[in-house]
Amino acid sequence: MQSTKKGFVYKAMTIVLTCGLSLSAIAADFATTEALAKKGNADAQYELARMYRDGRGVSKNDSSVVEWYTKAANQGHADAQHQLGRKYDSSYGVPQDDFKDDFKAAEWYTKAANQGHTDAQRDIAFSYLRGKGVRQDSTKAMEWFTLATDSGSSSAPYSLGILYEYGKEVRHDLSKAKEWYGKSCDNGNKSGCDKYKELKEQGY
Repeated sequence: MQSTKKGFVYKAMTIVLTCGLSLSAIAADFATTEALAKKGNADAQYELARMYRDGRGVSKNDSSVVEWYTKAANQGHADAQHQLGRKYDSSYGVPQDDFKDDFKAAEWYTKAANQGHTDAQRDIAFSYLRGKGVRQDSTKAMEWFTLATDSGSSSAPYSLGILYEYGKEVRHDLSKAKEWYGKSCDNGNKSGCDKYKELKEQGY
């Protein structure tokens, strides 16, 4: 019995020490990242924003997330530009001004999309489709959806397939829905494959 207790205590101490080392490593990682970010390293600025977002080595802080995403985005960091666009798109952690937020979201999406950022290409496509932050333009929306698909996005063609299938924001067209589901399937989207098969069996 005594041996069992000792074994339990040993395991508990090991867990505590391991967790302590992990927490120290996280804190050190934050300090290193912060130091690099303050020196102007865009990758570090982006990572620091994510640390504030996730609470890794520091307390969560939405304003700091936006601050560091902005610093990295201003240096041309595509991931930061996209994430900043999403912040403005959702008006989360940024000043509340609907028109201004939509405009800034589209602006940052465009900057990231022009660098070939697939998710940003999809998101700016939706902005043009809905006229959110930009003048509504279905032609530009389709151009961006196509670019995102060609870049390997499976979610962009799948989302477009959904829109065509249910006639949301585009004209109801099951043949086009099947076409986009097929492209989504080609890019590895299982749901897209299922939808494509379903519509094909229906004769579309």
